[in-house]
Amino acid sequence: MKLSKLIKEERILVDLPGERLSDGVDALLKALEPELGKEGLQLARQGLEARRGDTSDYVGSGVAVPHARIEGLKDFYIVVGNSSKGLTLDTGPANGGGDKTAGDAPPEKVHLVFLILTPLVQITLMLQTLAAIARLCHNNDTRRALRDCKTPGRILRLIEESAVEVKRTVTASDAMRTCEITLSPDDDLSTALRKMVRSDEAVLPVLDADRKLVGCLSPSAFFQLGMPKYLNFLSDVDFLKSFEPFEEVLANEKKMKTSQIATADAPAVTAETPILLVAHTMVKRPTPTVFVVDDKGRLKGLIHESDILAKVLMP
Repeated sequence: MKLSKLIKEERILVDLPGERLSDGVDALLKALEPELGKEGLQLARQGLEARRGDTSDYVGSGVAVPHARIEGLKDFYIVVGNSSKGLTLDTGPANGGGDKTAGDAPPEKVHLVFLILTPLVQITLMLQTLAAIARLCHNNDTRRALRDCKTPGRILRLIEESAVEVKRTVTASDAMRTCEITLSPDDDLSTALRKMVRSDEAVLPVLDADRKLVGCLSPSAFFQLGMPKYLNFLSDVDFLKSFEPFEEVLANEKKMKTSQIATADAPAVTAETPILLVAHTMVKRPTPTVFVVDDKGRLKGLIHESDILAKVLMP
């Protein structure tokens, strides 16, 4: 389905009023008042505010996508607005803004706003619409053209001409994020430890020189290295109170390589893998993290179980 099929010309506003992003969002909401009524409009405002407390409406590059799932809503709504002069971000981290002090760079302006309201159960459609909007606005020329449009009809034609599709299935690409810190098989344990401490990830990927995924490493690998191999066979481990568990790690931190303690078969999926299969992999392994690779096995990103909670179950 084309993104343009979800957007009606009468739900496009040109040159949003006001100075701040919240003014523009309010104008977009009011465009839905004939269909939602005053009570429905109030529920929508409350839903948007509740979600805004968790994540920002602003997605960068002058684009904001306020969205919420609303209890009792019957239909799926997208309202689009532009602002050639730009709207100022509302202050506060949750809105992507924040108070500016002297010497700070001028705050970024919002030129395009896509308001999305959906029934509680239409999670897939919302996620795929968010992804489609991201693809639409990825191109600088497209963003500028949409910003400068003077009529709703022209905005709709530009979206039609982009031919951006709304996919039917939530996939790994919708939940994945980049992995900033990676390991090499030749990293010694000291280097691996430092990287793991710097990273917020529960598991780090191990990549070869071509960025192919060849394994993964978690803190438990270090723990296992420091424990006697016969420990799992003992019923009484009281003697560990006087045992120094990590002497082995410290003694070998410069001698041993990451490849010697890493898990070789790192859990991996492709970007097109349905998110249900990603979750199944997490449960079956079990593992909190699954890596996303391309068709040559090169790392594209990762998905932690919390990403599925935040991006799929609570978008």
